[in-house]
Amino acid sequence: MLEGTYRSESGRDIEYQVEFTIEGSNIVWKGRARLHCTVWTDIPGGVDKSFDPGFVAEEVHALMHAAIEDRLRGEAG
Repeated sequence: MLEGTYRSESGRDIEYQVEFTIEGSNIVWKGRARLHCTVWTDIPGGVDKSFDPGFVAEEVHALMHAAIEDRLRGEAG
């Protein structure tokens, strides 16, 4: 599991956790984030087929950051 803090486009610091596995040439991932104070919100995740094996952690963090932004935009509009 990876953990991190993401600074959203609106300037909020959002804590998150993301689990992932490598299946063949795919990263399969899902996570959760504290979008609203102390409440954890599930982030569905998915499968990423194009990643550099030398940068798996960076790729997983980037996938989670994009998913958090998508979720925040969905809640706003």
